[in-house]
Amino acid sequence: MSVQQIQTYTPPPSQSTAGGCAKTVSLDISEHQEALRPFREIVTSLANPFVVADVISGLQAVLSGVIDHSDGILPFFTHLNLPEDVIQSLMPLNTHIQSFVDCEDVSEITKKTKFVISELETFVGTISQQNYRRLKEIPECFQVLLSIKEVKKLPNAFILTLEQSFTHKTAEELEGLILSQLKSCVEEGENAETVLSGKIDSIIKTGALFSPEDAEMEVEWDLYTLLSEIIEHQPEKSNGLRSYWHKPAEFFTDKSVTVNDSNDLVTKLIKEGVRRGNCLTLHFYDQSKLEIKNCEEVTWIQTNFTPIWTVVKSDQTHTPSNSNITIDSDAQPPLVQPGKYVITYEHIPPRKRDLGLGLGEHIAISLTSINGQDEYKFRVEVEKTDTPHFNRQRVFEANSRLLSRGDELTPRRLDSILVVTEEKTSTDINGENIEQAITINEEENQSLVNLQHFKETENKFKELRNRLATNTATFELLNRLVANLVSNNLETIDLKVICDRPLKIELETLVLEYQHNLSIETSLPQLLKRITLEANYQRTIAVKEYLDVANTMKLLRDAMKNLKNIEEKPTSFFIGNTGAGKSTAVGFVLGATLEKFTNIVGEKVLRYKLKAGQDESNFPKIGQSLGESETLYTTGYAIQGFGMADCPGFDDTRGSDFELCANLSI
Repeated sequence: MSVQQIQTYTPPPSQSTAGGCAKTVSLDISEHQEALRPFREIVTSLANPFVVADVISGLQAVLSGVIDHSDGILPFFTHLNLPEDVIQSLMPLNTHIQSFVDCEDVSEITKKTKFVISELETFVGTISQQNYRRLKEIPECFQVLLSIKEVKKLPNAFILTLEQSFTHKTAEELEGLILSQLKSCVEEGENAETVLSGKIDSIIKTGALFSPEDAEMEVEWDLYTLLSEIIEHQPEKSNGLRSYWHKPAEFFTDKSVTVNDSNDLVTKLIKEGVRRGNCLTLHFYDQSKLEIKNCEEVTWIQTNFTPIWTVVKSDQTHTPSNSNITIDSDAQPPLVQPGKYVITYEHIPPRKRDLGLGLGEHIAISLTSINGQDEYKFRVEVEKTDTPHFNRQRVFEANSRLLSRGDELTPRRLDSILVVTEEKTSTDINGENIEQAITINEEENQSLVNLQHFKETENKFKELRNRLATNTATFELLNRLVANLVSNNLETIDLKVICDRPLKIELETLVLEYQHNLSIETSLPQLLKRITLEANYQRTIAVKEYLDVANTMKLLRDAMKNLKNIEEKPTSFFIGNTGAGKSTAVGFVLGATLEKFTNIVGEKVLRYKLKAGQDESNFPKIGQSLGESETLYTTGYAIQGFGMADCPGFDDTRGSDFELCANLSI
């Protein structure tokens, strides 16, 4: 039990104990609310407004009467025409109230009773408004049927089914459906159809609820005639939230919802619906949510994710220094543990010695955990080039090996792993506009569902890949997987390499998700091959940049083609920095003549001076400026039974794509 669930009650001075000290009575609110929960849930979901009206009258009698704790509140409802499921939902609350008599302290009984009465009073006000709107939405001819005593005793699930059946069943089918349910609700020896038809005719003739156009005529109204009238007067199907309010929580899963908030129309896919008491919460896949109480009070919470460097750099007014933020982290292992922090940051002007070193201002960022002792500090040096780099000041030794390339981080890298989570709450949606503001598509939007399932499956794949690439416990396993893949000419991996049964089960489950949920044909060896290639690339190359799987696979295939000439030959590798002359040396050994010339920027460089019969395509291509390389893949050349491998240069300045090609081909 949390501290927030305990309240205290102090009697007025007249009830103080001897010595003048007030007596404190603890109240376990959660216990009372749990007893109320079944009753609240079923009454809130009732489809028959006349049953709700009877419940309200019973509750009003409780509020205005005197409760005998030995009997509870059940006597206030026994004379009403309530369905059995409603009576059963009252039992936990009734038993709870009866337990008050076991309290030895009168003030404790008073406190508990007052709390229950207060909760019921609030509930009456809420469902009264809701029931008024519900009654207005129901055709008058249907109200006639719902107001009959025998019909009011029918289970709520049947009324919901009946209401939905008017659009696709005939009057004859509906009549049989109702009469089969009413057999147990009429007196022994009475005919259900006769009883029901007589009451229908009487209600219509009085005109209290329904006045059809031919009421003046001597027409005998029976159940069949009324059902025909209800079918004819069915309103156009509304897709507003109220039309689906009575659906169970499971109904909302994977349904798409259109929300019109401040004239901002968005369509979202529901991950799950959750019912607690009279509140329905719709959780969306993007982590936003709608909280609806009593189908009237609406809280629309949108969750935004802002990269942390973006927050600090722009000094956004909604996230000022010394504000509370929630941090998410996608890094494995996490650079900063996800959680709630106080963020502080300060722009510090350069000192004289900094200016002498060519440095400008720097920004100090501090993250201090609200609920723990974690503290993370960053120093952002803003150079004259306006290209900041990050030096992370470690606070705990456990975090000392988070970065595999020292402590420097690019802005893109920091933004990708540290995200500030912000919640924006809207109250523009209310009981008056809820039907227009929130609409539900009853048919599943299959394209949205498939997209979300694909994202979830891919996230599981990435999590497994990250674990394989970054966890020291799986380091040897990844080495064995890569070695086995190479021994099989990059075609497949033998499953026997995986001795870890839980890991194999995890992979098999992932294969099933691709096949069954996404209709993507794959096999365990294929998935294992993909995850091995990506994990190995991530471990050796993708430290600072995002992983591009499609390019990785294409580049790897192209790289292998360039090595066909030297397969199974003793080979010499020419390795060095970009522009050092590796390709030039290989070309010379292959028999090419070299000559100097001046390029367009005045640099003295080398080029081939080919003899008659020599084809330039048989020689490595030479870069035509200093420090430039034309070699992208490792390329093999054969001469007199030996091989030479012209490798790409180290420290290539052309970007991550070239770095990717170089490392993969080597």
